[in-house]
Amino acid sequence: MRLPRRFSAWGGGALLAILLTLAGAFVLGHVVPVSVFVQNIASMIGLGVGIDYSLFALNRFRYERRMGKDPEAAAVATVAHAGKAVAFSGVTVIIGLSSLLVPASSILRSVAMGGIMAVLAAALASLTLLPALLVYLGDWIEEPQRLTRLLGRLGRAGFWHGWALGVMRRPALFIVLGLAALVALAIPATGMKTGALGVKMLGDEAQSRRGYDIVAEAFGAGRIGPVQVVVEPNASLADPATIAAVHDLCTALDADPRVDEVRSYAYFDPNWTLADYQNAFAGGFDALPEESREALARVVNLAGGADTALMFATLYSEPESEEADSLVADLRSEIIPSVAGLEGSRVLVGGPTALERDVRLELYGKYPFVVALVLAATFVLLMVLFRSLVIPAKAVLMNLLSLFAAYGFLVLVFQHGYGADLLGFSSAGFVNWVTPVMLFCILFGLSMDYEVFLLSRIKEAYDQTGDNTGSVALGLERTGAIITSAALILVLVSGSFALGDIIIIKAIGLGMALAIALDATLVRALLVPATMRLLGDLNWWAPAWLRRVVGNGSFLAERAEPVEVRG
Repeated sequence: MRLPRRFSAWGGGALLAILLTLAGAFVLGHVVPVSVFVQNIASMIGLGVGIDYSLFALNRFRYERRMGKDPEAAAVATVAHAGKAVAFSGVTVIIGLSSLLVPASSILRSVAMGGIMAVLAAALASLTLLPALLVYLGDWIEEPQRLTRLLGRLGRAGFWHGWALGVMRRPALFIVLGLAALVALAIPATGMKTGALGVKMLGDEAQSRRGYDIVAEAFGAGRIGPVQVVVEPNASLADPATIAAVHDLCTALDADPRVDEVRSYAYFDPNWTLADYQNAFAGGFDALPEESREALARVVNLAGGADTALMFATLYSEPESEEADSLVADLRSEIIPSVAGLEGSRVLVGGPTALERDVRLELYGKYPFVVALVLAATFVLLMVLFRSLVIPAKAVLMNLLSLFAAYGFLVLVFQHGYGADLLGFSSAGFVNWVTPVMLFCILFGLSMDYEVFLLSRIKEAYDQTGDNTGSVALGLERTGAIITSAALILVLVSGSFALGDIIIIKAIGLGMALAIALDATLVRALLVPATMRLLGDLNWWAPAWLRRVVGNGSFLAERAEPVEVRG
């Protein structure tokens, strides 16, 4: 079977990455909580980068074989050159994913750990298993010959060489066109609204979603996730002063127009006055009849010595609404502090709305630090790799542009609802607040794959020839077809997740697919050659202090074969 052998050369690493990641997630789940989203995200990332890295290595191996090297020597050269690009690409992706570990969110942290394991497994497979497979397969990777010849014609190196030269003849024009397209796509992102999806993260046809809608219509959306207030007073819950304080808090909540109903041990019968509650509990909870104690146990921790009370505030709106979120904020900042008699008591606000609010504030409170960390780490890594200050700055800016273009697309689809019927969901009028952060951390590193792979070949040629224009054309000639193929595979993998029922996964899949498509076309095929032609030798400029720190040589020029740069 020739096709399975060929498949094993580029698909084996991806499958191995997914299997190792899921096995690692299984082990990790016995130590820390692991989100179910790990399966989706890790599979998406593992399959994408696994195939990318395998294609990068396979492309280099075939090139070395065409240069006349035997399989063993070609595999060594592959690891020496493509291996470095894979290693540095893997590090950039891991840097982006590691930033998800900063917020105190078990969902984001488990997704980050799953993604990191997937990238590590894919990179290690490409640097160890794949070279061994290539030596074993040798020229079998060219089978079947008809398919190889067809793919060769579809990805002609001469086309990419000519394309690069054509773009570099009018660099300013193509820079303007490329930037205009990215900016136009990014403009809707300026009006992005974020919010919590709750059960709306499921598609309209999911059974649990339909059940939620029926309950919300019949009994009110607020019934599904009431706001919970926990009171641990500095005195007994049966103390008249404590009862008065809890009753006053319930009264203040019940008077709020956002609240439908309030229930607590000191506020359960509309016909009772404060004095009625104080008289009922005057003898303590132990003196109550058994049936009363059983009912009271739902809101008072009788087993713990009656030291904790729970109250429920049912809202008119659903738990994920702005009204519910604002009520939680007002409860903490204004309503609870204004109630006399709670001084010194511990009063906590919980429930699904409070949980969403706390995680969101934690995440976005650290988001600027996360962005700065990813940008700085990526810049330093590229600076060390390419011995330049201009290349990293340009790469970071272009990645940000493609990322914001993806944000704009998400706003059009998930906030404004364009194409929602086609994708099988109803727009909530906003983008889930998790999506922008998660996309940034995943995409910023993932899109660097193609940047590192392309610039590595350009840098390799430039170090040997000193011809900037010719080196750019040669780099695109040798990587254009493989970058396009790898991007297409990753777009298909990511886009397939848009067919699922979970809106967050759907949004991340669509955002990744668009950003990668833009990165492989507008950025790599237009903006990179155009900007590198316009900047010329300035691309490789580095101050004297940087040369002293990282040296004058290049990691990528080590043991490089002579190249011929065509005009």
